[in-house]
Amino acid sequence: MKRNKRRFRFPKPKKKTIFLFFFLLLIIILLLIKTFKPVNHFDKYTINGYKIEQKYYYKKSLYVINVTKDHKTYTYKRYYKKYKKNIINKIDIIKDDVTDCARIKSDSINLEPFCYNSDGIVNHNLINFDLQLQLGYKGVNEEVNKHQKITTYNLMNKTYYLWNYHGFTKIHNKNVFDIRLFKNDTYDAELITKIDDYILVANYDQNYYFNKFIVYNMKKNKDDEFKTTKDISFNSEILGNYKKSVYLIDKKHEREYEIVPEYLKIRLLKKPVYLDQELRDTKIKKLVNNEVTWNNYYLINYQIIDNKLYMTYDKTNILVSNNSVDKIMYQTDLGVYYIVNDTLYYYDPDHLETRILQYNEWQFNKNIKIIIY
Repeated sequence: MKRNKRRFRFPKPKKKTIFLFFFLLLIIILLLIKTFKPVNHFDKYTINGYKIEQKYYYKKSLYVINVTKDHKTYTYKRYYKKYKKNIINKIDIIKDDVTDCARIKSDSINLEPFCYNSDGIVNHNLINFDLQLQLGYKGVNEEVNKHQKITTYNLMNKTYYLWNYHGFTKIHNKNVFDIRLFKNDTYDAELITKIDDYILVANYDQNYYFNKFIVYNMKKNKDDEFKTTKDISFNSEILGNYKKSVYLIDKKHEREYEIVPEYLKIRLLKKPVYLDQELRDTKIKKLVNNEVTWNNYYLINYQIIDNKLYMTYDKTNILVSNNSVDKIMYQTDLGVYYIVNDTLYYYDPDHLETRILQYNEWQFNKNIKIIIY
């Protein structure tokens, strides 16, 4: 007799077993995500009697560091792509009879000294010269060169484009060049801005309205132009830049434009926007009436109070210069260019106040634009 051969079959897993397997797998995946996902960090530590609170925001790659001594707190803000626990390595104390200074050392970021006296925090630009030398500041070198109405002192390896009523005077090293863009002179040219390698200028050979922009490529030293489909009033304002675009509001016609100088493109925005760390929708009337403000975010904010220049950290104002400051011309994340009478100065936390150049026309017209490249 033949025996019936029984085929072997694996038992089917029970539904509970399948559910348990996927549940455990999900937990493992979530744990792995939590382990490797970047997170914000907060550290507290003390070096040489200075208390340090360090916050790192991974999405912004931003450090916010508060250093406290004798009930006085100094705030630092710096971008750095990697998180480092205790990013400050060392603090040296250097002082004289009036001022105590902490020389802050880090292998990853540059931090200016934290100085204070009996009156409060004092900027390192205003302390005793001998103390500045001990802190590593060697003073400011100047090389004077005169070119008609312009005198240069320390160009800090930058190129400058001064509006000269019909175009720009380009100042590079010891050389000065005239860049003529227009036939006629214009004394109050407000519709000028820089973005990346480009200078954008409205066509000032037209009156009341214009339908053409000039784009000067600073890298290639050449200019180009493009036309608009609608006339734009000179009663307009450049709101600011975002990424590769310049935003302009035509107040007379109540229109907002996005301009991309690199590609010689312009478009009328159907939905008006303004910048508050990111682009946000708004109403055109609010832009026209200045009810919303285009906010460029800087790590350090500078402002003029009673003709004195202050840097602002989280609502704390610190005097930067004893000069009588007329106008802030341009700001970067950490630094600021400003006018004192007819002279352009520069300051940032890594430098002492530096005299850049003198332009006689600023005595009469503080609205003359300067582009720094």
